[in-house]
Amino acid sequence: MKQIYVNCSNGADCESILSALYDLYDNKIEFLNEINNFKIGDIRISFNDRKINNNVFKCINKDKIDNVNKEKKSNDSSNEEDFSLDSLYAYEVGYDDYLKERATINNNVTNENNEKSDSEIMDFPLDGLYAYEVGYDDYLKERNKYQKKEQDVKHEQNNDFPVDSLCAFEIGYDDYLKEIIKNHEKEHEHNSILLNEINNIIDKTNLDFNIKEDIKNIFSILTLAMAKVQGIDVSEVHFHKDKIFYDITYVCGVAYLINKLNVKKVISSFISVSNMSNNADSSYYIANEILKGIPVHVKENTKNLTPLAAAIIKYYSDEFIKDLSIVYNNIGYGVGESEDILVEVFIGDYNNQLIPEDKVISLLVDLSDMNTNEIDFVFERLLQSGVLDVYTIPIHKKNGYSSLMEVILNPEDEESIVKEIFKYTKAFDIRRKEYDRYVLDKKVENIYTKYGMVRFNIAKGFGVNKVEPEIEDLKEIAKRENITLDEIDFK
Repeated sequence: MKQIYVNCSNGADCESILSALYDLYDNKIEFLNEINNFKIGDIRISFNDRKINNNVFKCINKDKIDNVNKEKKSNDSSNEEDFSLDSLYAYEVGYDDYLKERATINNNVTNENNEKSDSEIMDFPLDGLYAYEVGYDDYLKERNKYQKKEQDVKHEQNNDFPVDSLCAFEIGYDDYLKEIIKNHEKEHEHNSILLNEINNIIDKTNLDFNIKEDIKNIFSILTLAMAKVQGIDVSEVHFHKDKIFYDITYVCGVAYLINKLNVKKVISSFISVSNMSNNADSSYYIANEILKGIPVHVKENTKNLTPLAAAIIKYYSDEFIKDLSIVYNNIGYGVGESEDILVEVFIGDYNNQLIPEDKVISLLVDLSDMNTNEIDFVFERLLQSGVLDVYTIPIHKKNGYSSLMEVILNPEDEESIVKEIFKYTKAFDIRRKEYDRYVLDKKVENIYTKYGMVRFNIAKGFGVNKVEPEIEDLKEIAKRENITLDEIDFK
């Protein structure tokens, strides 16, 4: 079984974790085809090498991500920064000064980007602030004539208040600004999505069900922390569309690669977090909220995990270790959005190291003065409570023979099982042992045979491959075919 060790002592973001895992994965073309076929917000990702201190790290190629969206954003940005679109500026500086400033801006625009002549730019219907001089009513009349002439139906229907900015002339600039703020809030809601919408996006991918659930759980961890820090309900947490589409794509990539790498256990380094500073932003508090219950080092001038990286590490990590000895087969190196965010991922195989993979608890109970029927009832109750195994061992005591019951269970079930044993037995004490346990990689598969569908237990690891039919299915076959268990032959 494979394990990975994630060294995020130099901080981590989603990009650096994904890049390090990508560096480990052999079939890189398959991964890129799969992840880019999701078309989440038309995001496309690729990777390249970045040299830092003479070492090569994988990083997401920002120059080739979502070129269509980048062009759209660039156009939007240029429009927002264009002086002429901030027409209400004229109301404060004066119309004549406004025209001079706009003329200066227009002179700087190349013919390639703006083929209109100065006379076209100064056309009455496009120059709404002309109303400041001619009067708002006369302006509206002229504009209506122009709209009918140009059949500008779209503009006529979309006569929302902020679009008709000259309304400020009638209601006053302060009231106009209040309306603008309200509209910006509405626009913010339009440009954001909620957790349930993120889950819908994830459901539409062709990922396996268990991978989708991993991704949803990661965003659920993030959303809960954001709600706590912002003091709002989870249902009110908004994610900005421009950023969340990238984040969803990155987390899908992380979950996909962990599954494809056949990782059974994730071990993380202790997390380093900086002490609170006066300029800490909301992401600092959200990440700290996520990291509750995880071992951390509080240091000066250290690079924190981003909230999404913290959610990934918290969800996948089975253990946090300060110092780890590991025999690894490969290392993945990833750099984040900032060059000082570096993540290493070591991958190794348990089977090659002969490291016990988990722990179990053994409870020993003396069943003196209990008859067979009472012991059978205890067995039944314990098995229903989820113990891994229970059996009796005959023992010879000074007063005669008795039975010693051994119960094998997972550590997290210990408290409840101890209560069950005291409740259903006559024991006054329970002895306890803790064992390390080697475990084969086990799964159950339904296989069609000449007897019909039969469940088989398949176990691999440590150089062996075991296939055994489920005993309950064998019993059913024996009853149905009127044969013994030994006579069942799947050949």
